[in-house]
Amino acid sequence: MGKTWFNRSETSTHSHREEEIEGGREEEREGSFVPIFPPLRWFMAFTLLLIMSVSGSMYIFSVYSNDIKSTLGYDQTSLNLISFFKDLGSNVGVLFGLINEITPPWVVLLIGAIINLFGYLMIWLSVTGRVAKPKLWQMCLYMCIGANSQALANTGALVTSVMNFPENRGSVIGLLKSFVGLSAVSIVFLQTIQIIKTARQSNELKVFNNFLYISLGLAGFEEESKLWRRKEHPINDPVQVKVVVENPQILEEPVLPPIKAQASERKLDSCFSNIFKPSDRGEN
Repeated sequence: MGKTWFNRSETSTHSHREEEIEGGREEEREGSFVPIFPPLRWFMAFTLLLIMSVSGSMYIFSVYSNDIKSTLGYDQTSLNLISFFKDLGSNVGVLFGLINEITPPWVVLLIGAIINLFGYLMIWLSVTGRVAKPKLWQMCLYMCIGANSQALANTGALVTSVMNFPENRGSVIGLLKSFVGLSAVSIVFLQTIQIIKTARQSNELKVFNNFLYISLGLAGFEEESKLWRRKEHPINDPVQVKVVVENPQILEEPVLPPIKAQASERKLDSCFSNIFKPSDRGEN
């Protein structure tokens, strides 16, 4: 009887030691693990910023409007009509909002990419003379289709960001829309990238070396700041655990009550049954 109790207590002691050591190893792995990728919603936010940074093509209409006017022989009234359809297409997105309710956001963004390619490709083919000269209503249709991709980009990016960051919706929407405005500047600057034939200067290598030194200095400063933060908040080594057992006792695990899964009480309603009802926070 005593021997059996001793064997049980010894087994319990070894099991407790193994649990403590394993728990320490798990804490060490969790404390020292540095994720390679950011959390999914932050990676999504970065991707949407990239999408919005190239979706401001409707703001650069004045850059290529003179080419349309001179190549196709339009007057100012016809050009104003094309500009009107540009604004019409970029602001009408009710249908795409309904599509976003029943499909994932990537479907909306894919449709936007397709119609953007079709609309502006037809405009480019018409201006460069690779297709027959289109009529005025055809040019207005191409412009409306191409500009309508802006509504799709807004729907896919803004609605998704608001759903993922409901508490910071104002900042997220403002940041995304600001990148749309900056995209027009970046698109205009693309035409300045070209091979320029000019006289070489003697201090070109020195300028590039200065940029290299600045980059190395910033990288060293970042590494030093990381080391300084690690010294301020050192990570304890939980593996080195000394276990001293006195009067081993058999510990009984408490019996926990079963947890009942609570089913979601939310019911899916059609868009026509709650179209006049205000939505919950983060659902609009």
